[in-house]
Amino acid sequence: MNCHKIILGKWWISDNPSRKIVGVLDIDKKELFLSDSLNGDDFDKYFSGKISEPRFLQPNDSIFINGIDIRNNQGIYNLVFYDNPKTCKQRLTVMDTTYCYSYRISQIWQGVFLNNFGDLKSNQFIYDIHGLSQFIPTAKLKINKNRKKISLCLPDDIKIHSTSSTCIYLHNSVNYRPQAISSEYKFKNCIGLRITSRRKLPLSKSTEYCRKIVNFFSIITTTKLTTGMITLKCNHDYCHTIVDEDYTPKINKPLCRYITLRDELSQLLSKWLSLYDQYHVVFDQLSIFAGEKLPVETRFIIYTEIIETYVGIKSPNPGNNFQSSLEYLDKSLDKSMRIFNKSHKNKIRTTRNKLVHGKLDKEISQEKIITDVHELLVVGKLMEYLVMVDIFKTIGANESIVNEIRNYYKFYINIFQLTYNRTSQ
Repeated sequence: MNCHKIILGKWWISDNPSRKIVGVLDIDKKELFLSDSLNGDDFDKYFSGKISEPRFLQPNDSIFINGIDIRNNQGIYNLVFYDNPKTCKQRLTVMDTTYCYSYRISQIWQGVFLNNFGDLKSNQFIYDIHGLSQFIPTAKLKINKNRKKISLCLPDDIKIHSTSSTCIYLHNSVNYRPQAISSEYKFKNCIGLRITSRRKLPLSKSTEYCRKIVNFFSIITTTKLTTGMITLKCNHDYCHTIVDEDYTPKINKPLCRYITLRDELSQLLSKWLSLYDQYHVVFDQLSIFAGEKLPVETRFIIYTEIIETYVGIKSPNPGNNFQSSLEYLDKSLDKSMRIFNKSHKNKIRTTRNKLVHGKLDKEISQEKIITDVHELLVVGKLMEYLVMVDIFKTIGANESIVNEIRNYYKFYINIFQLTYNRTSQ
């Protein structure tokens, strides 16, 4: 996608189009600078709070800032801005009384004029997903011998989920253009989602579908994937978001290869979506920490919490605690595949209590906790393994997929069994 990093335009609040202010939109910084306030003297009309903590900031979804590029009178923009103190007037110089009004931008839409988020409804949405093309095969580029002609072979969209009114596809697209007379081409493969519906869906509904599916692929690729450009057809015209297309996360080693997953993907994702609301706390945490290099103690604590939460949802029992949850997951494996014996489960429990609560019961000695940082790392990875295997079994993974997940963690399983002399039971 081609776009200017700086846009000089005229800007106005969507419900006050008569007052147009000249200003500059910095796309990289996502900030709009204006020569005057968008609402005249009543500057605070659209800004409700004085929130000081950035993590609590929320975009204002009731109105848009509309704008048009005055250099060509063709670029149409809609800005979703933050309702926060950063949106304020700033004195340009100490001696001057000229002010610059700045607005922090959450999202930039280009294509058609919109009044608010309620206008963002469509029968079809396309979401680009950064990095997914490294996991799923994409288009093939063919160049003939004289290099004067280029052709692209795009695979068909793959249906991965459907209901009576909505279908979701893996969508393949490629943007390319000649770079010079030498016929060198730069092209970008992109795998994303195409969501279609018989009735118009609001953007929030389709984005929720996308978020859940992106989280699935983040877990399976062990990489935190992100959503790129969003495209939809609104009022008979296409509009899309402007995003940083240069960012692409790198997938090193997935839990399972796509070729193993391919035939079961539709079934797995349908089950994943049907269970997401029930297990959303666990699924969200697993996707957040996908591929993250966490401190050893932090990873250990996180997965003890995930195990207790996950088993508490799947098999609710008033007597559930961490140790019973760990035993539940370990016993769910075939007997020959089980990892922890009873003494080590006790050691994991006491280590967890020490790290979480900061102290031990008087009758528990220091020798009954894990003090070796390498052992703590391996045990943390094995708890992750237990959770992953059980989740994928729950959503219907076949034996081939489960075996590949086991092979992903095989290094840690072997280290645990050999180095720490713990044989499987």
